[in-house]
Amino acid sequence: MNKYPQKTKSDSAIDLVKAGVQLVPFGIGGAITQLYDSFFPVGFEKRKSDWLKCLAEKLEKLPEEIAMELSKYLNTEEGKTLLIRAGRSAFSTHKEEKYKVLRDVLLSSVADSSIHYDQKEMYMDIISDLEPYDVALLSSIHSNHEKYGKIESYEEAYKLSLQFGFNGSRDEFILIINKLENKSLIRITDDIDGFGDVYSTNAIIDESTSDMPKIKVTEIAIKLVSYITKPV
Repeated sequence: MNKYPQKTKSDSAIDLVKAGVQLVPFGIGGAITQLYDSFFPVGFEKRKSDWLKCLAEKLEKLPEEIAMELSKYLNTEEGKTLLIRAGRSAFSTHKEEKYKVLRDVLLSSVADSSIHYDQKEMYMDIISDLEPYDVALLSSIHSNHEKYGKIESYEEAYKLSLQFGFNGSRDEFILIINKLENKSLIRITDDIDGFGDVYSTNAIIDESTSDMPKIKVTEIAIKLVSYITKPV
């Protein structure tokens, strides 16, 4: 019988919260902590602590086997790169909502065996550039894609968004919409030819074109939203 009790995952998570700097219980510490020190300078300890606490609390809630498997990957060179990318974005914000979406995309993309490393990196880059309000509007468009697909104008799209919780101005709405389009998360008809799955006013109006959506959520966006709304 071992007279020295072993730390449980819960005990280790408490240690993490107290220290606020290491993911020791999951084998994610040491080098990562040192790397984080390089871009969480003195005076930003709270942001580093809050980000690592957010990450650890999620791992703590996962089944032991899944948490350890994710941690194993995060200790690889690929995993460390993803942690660094997420950490840099976390350093630039104080928003808990941003920490959560960074964490969920990080862990969900790592757990997604259907995508390769470059795609995991792509999703981290995309989410790093999005704010919670960007994600909220994208999620709304995805959840109500049939209604958004039938809009005839930006004004109609804006009013529809207000119904689903958007509380910004028209200019703010256009700013976010343009940002999502520039990130290839949505596509909006504007006499666009080539893909054939977005309505084009240049096309002959028949059943094959009139049924095409005016706003389309891309496959990249669908997966990204799934990482956030249905995280690992």
